[in-house]
Amino acid sequence: MASAPSLARRTFVVFDGTKTAGVEGDYDVWEAFAEARIPLLPDASPTGLVEIDGALRFSEYSTISSSVSWKAGANWSPLYAVRFRGGYAVVVRAPNVGELFQPETAAFFNPQDPCDARCISTAPDPAVRARNCMRAASTRPERAMHIGRHYRPR
Repeated sequence: MASAPSLARRTFVVFDGTKTAGVEGDYDVWEAFAEARIPLLPDASPTGLVEIDGALRFSEYSTISSSVSWKAGANWSPLYAVRFRGGYAVVVRAPNVGELFQPETAAFFNPQDPCDARCISTAPDPAVRARNCMRAASTRPERAMHIGRHYRPR
């Protein structure tokens, strides 16, 4: 993938005077996945429809190694017009081409990176900042839970 900035960006004709280079880079991804929805009780049962669902995805990236993402959920519809659902998911978001290959650009201010080794000791609680910076640097899975309801009038 490649992208080129406008002529104005390449020749400093912008309000902030910065010059921008294009982004160029690529990576390979191989994925396999499976999804299933299994009804446990049919819609016509006294308790209404009860079903479970799940998904599993294996991803192999040339940039961040491999990851496994999954989700599990359930649906319950006691009446035709009402459905309750809930689920839990663990996923990994791989960085995109811009995040991986964006070249450095000029800046007229010098922002301080709170995770820079020189800044950790100046924090109100250096131990907390050090733990947060270590956590931010890892590509740990994100976890999410969702619940909801649907209403569908006839």
